[in-house]
Amino acid sequence: MGISGKSTMLTLVKGDEPAVVKKRAANRLRVERYRRRNGVQPKKYAGPTKICPVCMLEKDRSKEFYWYISSQGKKKTESYCKSCNQEVQKNRDWAKRLVEQVKARHVKKCPDVPCDLTPEFLRQQLESQNGKCPWFRVQLRTELGGSFRHPDQVSLDRIDNDYGYVQDNVMLVSQAANLARCDSPIEVFAEFVQKVRNP
Repeated sequence: MGISGKSTMLTLVKGDEPAVVKKRAANRLRVERYRRRNGVQPKKYAGPTKICPVCMLEKDRSKEFYWYISSQGKKKTESYCKSCNQEVQKNRDWAKRLVEQVKARHVKKCPDVPCDLTPEFLRQQLESQNGKCPWFRVQLRTELGGSFRHPDQVSLDRIDNDYGYVQDNVMLVSQAANLARCDSPIEVFAEFVQKVRNP
């Protein structure tokens, strides 16, 4: 026994009330009508093309969009095409972006300590550093966008890697310095930087 719609077939499970089955069928039909009306495909049947919400052009998914690995380990495409993505990133506030990025990491590291970082604090921090990286003494780049991370792009680094992202435990450094230090203790990396400066 079943209830069928235009393209939906639902099997009646033993013990299900007829009203429950009808509601399920109605919900599925509503979703399918919406997809047909708006040309939306189910995610698992995503086609080779994708419409960019900025330029509204349908482009090749594999060539015109940047790919990334999600936190669930799935390969996904960015929302915007490559050309629009650069403009969108440039218009984003660098301080707000950094705060958004580190909040999830902070919760995993220190779930009991609230993350007190704000975009205003990071802007003040950059001003107090005269806009320079304390390690490599280069001017920090705050512009976003592009197909790669620039070595002198501003990045948020923890002083103590065993603690979370809070105002007393962070400093703004260049992307190159952040990657170079990795999980090294700050004293060890400071000694290394001195050797580089004075070989």
